[in-house]
Amino acid sequence: MKEKDFILTRVVTRDILRDAFAGIRNIFGLRLRTYENMITKSTTELLKEMRLKYKKIKWYRISINPLVNGSAMINIYGVYEDGE
Repeated sequence: MKEKDFILTRVVTRDILRDAFAGIRNIFGLRLRTYENMITKSTTELLKEMRLKYKKIKWYRISINPLVNGSAMINIYGVYEDGE
């Protein structure tokens, strides 16, 4: 069996209404739950996609990078065993 690399990427963005409430919460130093939920939901979906697409995963890492205006890029990368 041969080992192969993989990478899955998803860019997620906020919406204007949630952003207004998050901005107010941020002023008072409160948790930004809307952003936390957005990242958690998207990461969970991407992990499910990874498990469906690559059956024999040897290892993986998750990288979340902020982009502009409240958006973020989620990368899941790693190595899997190819059955060929």
